Amino acid sequence: MKAFTLTVLAAMFLTPVHAIPLKPVTTLQPTYPVQAAAKRIEGQVTATFDILDDGRVDNVSLTGCHFFFGKR
Repeated sequence: MKAFTLTVLAAMFLTPVHAIPLKPVTTLQPTYPVQAAAKRIEGQVTATFDILDDGRVDNVSLTGCHFFFGKR
């Protein structure tokens, strides 16, 4: 039984996977906050999100950012 299990596991990892190339459904350019641009303030935003089986994005939330870029 163990030999069969190991054979199946080895076959799973050695079989090539034919992945479908990803392409964006939409591309949005972010809007930079006017006040931050005027004061030459840079920052970053960290977001978490889920990607559904059909490729849609759901449950987006900001988990960290400069106050110019979103709520604290």
